[in-house]
Amino acid sequence: MKLDNWHFAGRSIRGSLHRNAGVINQDAIAFGRKCDDGHIIAAISDGHGAPQHFLSHIGARLAVKCALEYFQNKGEVEAPDPGQGIFACWSLAVDRHWEEELGLFPRSGLSRIAYGATLLGIEIGPDRLRLLQVGDGAIRLGYADGRIGTPILADNLPNGCTVSLCTPGAVAQSCSIDCSGSSAPDFVLMASDGFIRSLGDTEALNAAVRSLRACVMSNPRRIDEAVAICLSGMADWGCGDDITLWLAARSP
Repeated sequence: MKLDNWHFAGRSIRGSLHRNAGVINQDAIAFGRKCDDGHIIAAISDGHGAPQHFLSHIGARLAVKCALEYFQNKGEVEAPDPGQGIFACWSLAVDRHWEEELGLFPRSGLSRIAYGATLLGIEIGPDRLRLLQVGDGAIRLGYADGRIGTPILADNLPNGCTVSLCTPGAVAQSCSIDCSGSSAPDFVLMASDGFIRSLGDTEALNAAVRSLRACVMSNPRRIDEAVAICLSGMADWGCGDDITLWLAARSP
């Protein structure tokens, strides 16, 4: 599988509830290519936004930064605990921010709660996709025969809560997808929880994946336009939460 055949794009928009309240976007997104081998890497983080997570927008930005650094420098998502490096990087980064920017002494889990956020990450190589997830959000794979793959299920807690980078003992879910054969996925969607809740349910999400795949595969080079159009509509009729979307498509 040639990496030059992959096209990708992503954006994040502030939800209507946050716009009306004058609150900044709590989501973060980062993506690009690895310097050494050209693998595509991307990450999305959704800051929790609740009062006890009053620095979650910063936690989300630090999360995607740590994820890309992890993929860039260490990136073996097939390790027993693939997120260990990301958890360590993120914890160090938020502790440093707490101390240097706020002038307070970090208190381990107590101060880290302020930065609570989820994380989705992906690395696309020539013969393998490597995925990881901490908390809610969605990663979906599209196939030429119309199938929609759900490689990782969101790791949620009771009472509508989600696992977070600040959850004590949290572990990243991960998987590796073989892309060397003719039945490999040709489309990837990665989205924050705001995207899912705006659609309503799993059936609607999978229908959206099929629709976006059909649109993008007709002209993969215009994938950024497809992301922009999708999010511009959701800004008005969505659930009101911030929405972040990243797509990747492989040309035939």
